Amino acid sequence: MISLLLKCAGVVFWIAVLGGIGFLLVNKNIYRKTVAEAGKITWILCAVSILLLGALSLKVMSISPLYNGEIPQHRSQYEDLTESFFNGHLYLDYEVDEKLLAMENPYDPQARIDNEVPFRWDSAFYQGKYYMYFGVVPVLLLFLPYRLITGTALAGYAATWVFLMIAIAGIYQLFYRFTLRFHKNLPLLLYLLGSFTFSLMSIWYCIDCPQLYCTAISSAIAMEVWSLCFFFESVYMATKENKQILLAFFGALFGALAFGCRPTIALGNLLVIPMMITYFKEKKITGKLVGKLALAASPYLAVAVGLMIYNFLRFDSPLEFGQAHQLTVADQHAYSNMFVTLANLGLGNLLSGLQFCFFNPLHTYVFFPFIDAGGLFFNHPILLANVLMVLPRPLKEMRKDHTAGLLWMIPVTVLLIAVLDILWTPFLLVRYHMDLNYLLAIGAYASLMYLHKAYMKEEGMGSRVLAVLLVLAALQNAWLIILPQDSNFTAYYPEMLSLLSRVFLFWQS
Repeated sequence: MISLLLKCAGVVFWIAVLGGIGFLLVNKNIYRKTVAEAGKITWILCAVSILLLGALSLKVMSISPLYNGEIPQHRSQYEDLTESFFNGHLYLDYEVDEKLLAMENPYDPQARIDNEVPFRWDSAFYQGKYYMYFGVVPVLLLFLPYRLITGTALAGYAATWVFLMIAIAGIYQLFYRFTLRFHKNLPLLLYLLGSFTFSLMSIWYCIDCPQLYCTAISSAIAMEVWSLCFFFESVYMATKENKQILLAFFGALFGALAFGCRPTIALGNLLVIPMMITYFKEKKITGKLVGKLALAASPYLAVAVGLMIYNFLRFDSPLEFGQAHQLTVADQHAYSNMFVTLANLGLGNLLSGLQFCFFNPLHTYVFFPFIDAGGLFFNHPILLANVLMVLPRPLKEMRKDHTAGLLWMIPVTVLLIAVLDILWTPFLLVRYHMDLNYLLAIGAYASLMYLHKAYMKEEGMGSRVLAVLLVLAALQNAWLIILPQDSNFTAYYPEMLSLLSRVFLFWQS
């Protein structure tokens, strides 16, 4: 009976996929409604799309006991820091083993192994106490208020889901405002498919492994995406100066908070530079305007001061977030000075790291699910659409819209973040792609929209092929989620992978 149900599910799945692709290719009517014409229906469809993605994500996130809180191990640090705040201190209430206290260099992983020293994995250790080196902002924004209101601890994966929903809503909003401003004749369907696909692409690993690491990642993406939303609205949409300043203030606030979540993702703030250049081109600089701009930028200073005080109270250094004191796979003291690390790394190793990050081929197998995750552009080939911004006609349109500098800053920022990831970690992991995906997703969407504007008609074959490519890209991202990796649900429960195999390959079961 179960076998029959799985076969039926497989048949339905493939009929839906192939039938949907065929429908997208042959039906012109679904491309006639443009973003400018859609009105309220856009928000209804966006809400349905976001809620669907959110519901599916939450279900997947809650399966593995290593991520849903049943077997927390070292992944409960946000919850534990929240309790530490309630107890009036900044360190984590973990018992410290005497062997660790007695070590000359407790950060040496081989020495810990040789001496069989018990320790708390991926915690910062300084002057006999454990600390959390992950950013404190998620605790202040979500964990602490939840604890105050309910009296109970918020599960880490649930917090990650909340931040993912905020990030997804931000991507939909950013794409919508960008499309309404520069591509209002774009078919509504392409906007919806693009928003769904690139949202999933930006956060897929956080769905797979939601606790701790991805709490930091998802919160930073949420803050940074909404920062870009406010700055874009300020520069390209708002017309009244006071409204522009207010929007920029919120852009700066969210952008600053991203540094307190995950600093590498917060480097997306560099995209503000070309937007500010565009803003100044149309403004006469006066003392009054400079004062308003200083007010708009004040959240950066306020948050920076707050984070430095927090760091100093823990590690006696305003610029030490805790990585140098992290107990992990390598002695992180070696990564505390970026310039020394860059000199020691060498150009060859840096280039090798970049190749591994972006162009490491997928490992293929003869058995289901056939691949392992590889380099970023192999995992998400559609992100190579960023190169379309060099084509003459799209580039001409970008220059006319004053977005060329903004979009060209994306690959520059991505390269800088990738270099920092290579410098500051002993091993490049798939989750570090999340530092880059959301930026490349923004660039890819914008590039595809300019390609559409320059070469395609709303109901033409180009629009239909683009719709299919977006659907295939979404399916590929869904496939990445089911790959067994990092103790996710299919790695922890191999039988679930077997069930999925019997659905997708129903003719073999």
